[in-house]
Amino acid sequence: MSKEVWLSVEEVCELTGEVKETVRRKCKREEYTSIFKKEGKFKTYSILLESLPENIKNKYYGIKASANHSKFYKNAPAWAKKQAQKYITLFEQTKGMKHQEIVQFLKAWNKNHPDKKSSYSSLCRAKVKYEQFGEDALLSQKGLNKNKYSINPEYYEYYKNLYLSSEAPSAASCWASTLSYALRTSRTKVPYFPCEKTFIRFLKKEMSDEAIKYARAPKEFVFAKDYSNINANEYWYVESYQFKFPIKFKNRTCYPWITVVKDIKTSKWLGYFLYPDTVNIDHITQAVYYAMTRYGTPKKIYLKTINFSNYINSVGRVINTDISCYETSLYTRLLCAGTEIACQIPQSLNIKSI
Repeated sequence: MSKEVWLSVEEVCELTGEVKETVRRKCKREEYTSIFKKEGKFKTYSILLESLPENIKNKYYGIKASANHSKFYKNAPAWAKKQAQKYITLFEQTKGMKHQEIVQFLKAWNKNHPDKKSSYSSLCRAKVKYEQFGEDALLSQKGLNKNKYSINPEYYEYYKNLYLSSEAPSAASCWASTLSYALRTSRTKVPYFPCEKTFIRFLKKEMSDEAIKYARAPKEFVFAKDYSNINANEYWYVESYQFKFPIKFKNRTCYPWITVVKDIKTSKWLGYFLYPDTVNIDHITQAVYYAMTRYGTPKKIYLKTINFSNYINSVGRVINTDISCYETSLYTRLLCAGTEIACQIPQSLNIKSI
């Protein structure tokens, strides 16, 4: 049995072209198999090479795209080759360019070549196919499989098992893994393998969109009633509250707010931030910062979404308003700290309000 190869975040970035934040996010979502070592409030990840896409593994080992299918390319009709030649030309002309440079180049390309238009996402997908399966994978499949519409049941089940799992990869990644499996286990030829849209179409005939979305959604962690299945300082809970009495602050009267960070296991206050203004993302971030400087980084933070219908303004008048703090606004701020944040409180989590 070969020895497992573990790569650092920097090595994965060099192989995939992804930024560090993207690699860390994929580790947390378990798209990549990884382990981490905690160093202060940061996590240092190591990623298993075998969990990376096939083309990335081939790139690591120095394996170039197979040329065994060149006879199919030569025998393909001219209209099928036209698509492949378009992408190969774009690969050469965009080599070494960054994202924004490629986007600007494609705008000019589409204007000058209206019959050879392409988008950034289409170009990226084509590049992955080319690196992994060679030029045969770029051939247009329109009409090539007119007598072979059905999908091999074995490959369809393999695709379903990949795609219908919690936090599974994209449809394109699942399709590429399925094609790799087919090439390893049979004499399947790339030009005659069903495209990713065919698998999705078959799947939607069998299942509703709601069922597919539920199968791919992250599964909720279940807390024991006595919290015996978690450790102290592992999960935090953030809540904000407005005092019902006025105070004087800098020559003005206000009804202050407080944001508290609590440990779910022990109910201990790990940090808080008191302020005279209406709660916002900066106030919540400050309270979390105070907690992290003293107690490190937790595994996950649950944020109670604030929706007050009786908000007291600076003159003591009760008005109707909605004050909401959402997951996406805080996610990017806490990502580099090595933690996750969620606004959906699990039903098994029962915490008394402050």
